[in-house]
Amino acid sequence: MRRLLILCLTALNCFAAQPKRFDPRAGTAPSFQAVPLANKIPPELLAEPPDPYRLGPGDKLELELMEVPDTRQLSIVMPDGMLYFQTARVRAAGMTLSQLKNALENQLTTDYRNPQLSLILRSMTSRRVMVMGRVTSPGIFTLDAPTTLVEAIARAGGLLIQRSGINSEELADLHHSFLVRDRRLIPVNFVKLLREGDATQNVYLKDGDFIYLPSSSSARVYVLGAVNLARGVDYSEELTLVTAIASAEGIAKNAFPQHVVIIRDSLVEPRVAVVNFNRIANGKAVDIRLKPQDIVWVPNSPFEKLETVVNGVLNSFARTVAANEGVHAVSPQSAPVQPSISIGSGH
Repeated sequence: MRRLLILCLTALNCFAAQPKRFDPRAGTAPSFQAVPLANKIPPELLAEPPDPYRLGPGDKLELELMEVPDTRQLSIVMPDGMLYFQTARVRAAGMTLSQLKNALENQLTTDYRNPQLSLILRSMTSRRVMVMGRVTSPGIFTLDAPTTLVEAIARAGGLLIQRSGINSEELADLHHSFLVRDRRLIPVNFVKLLREGDATQNVYLKDGDFIYLPSSSSARVYVLGAVNLARGVDYSEELTLVTAIASAEGIAKNAFPQHVVIIRDSLVEPRVAVVNFNRIANGKAVDIRLKPQDIVWVPNSPFEKLETVVNGVLNSFARTVAANEGVHAVSPQSAPVQPSISIGSGH
């Protein structure tokens, strides 16, 4: 009996000595919290632009000196912004039509007495926006008149719809659609805009705006920040935080992995979790199963203001996607653009 008891105690001690097998599915998942962002669209973006049209490269004008025969001419604003007519040369880019008329007439006084110029804008190509993603006809569109976001999407043929019998399915992911202007994310809620007709989301567009409506079937996770290869990772049901960072070739030397940020759900109403990656990697905390369209950001220093960090990460994400989509549209074989690794450091 005593010998049996000793054998049982020995077996229990041996079992206890075995390291606990790390199960990424075990334990408590991190809590995701809503992060209130300053995402109210300024009223001035919803008003029709009051400024008169300003010329830019590629614009075509018909010019003619009144009562001077054979002076009618079609002139184009050159890539360097210059416009030429008769003996006059003016930097037309940035000018209004009346400013250009006055500038040309002033120069032409050296050759003509009191020159009176007729000026007609025949085509406007210098103001452009890009609409990409799951629309019927993605591409670059000219802003030849004040144009709203809804009007631009309509010019691109509207959202791409898959029809099957009497059913139809929207192919664009409106929760992750975005508008980038001057390298900044404009906080448009595309769900409210396109599904609910919310006019408070329908901003007027500016030259250089980029609109992107990603595929609802796209399954990727984006790993950004202080990793060795910031990239989008193809999603699978087995994808966890550890495997996603491994797909980005691991944590960079200057990283601060104790505060890894995971952004989930809508770009304008995100939920966020901050986790200690070191504890997860060492088996001291549960790994995290990721979801499609999650954004993982590894900082390179501690931070305090989560709202500032999330704003910075979302802006970097949108800029990077916009740059890659734009480059791919022009040259499909181009290498992807890499985002910065220092978003929100020190905050």
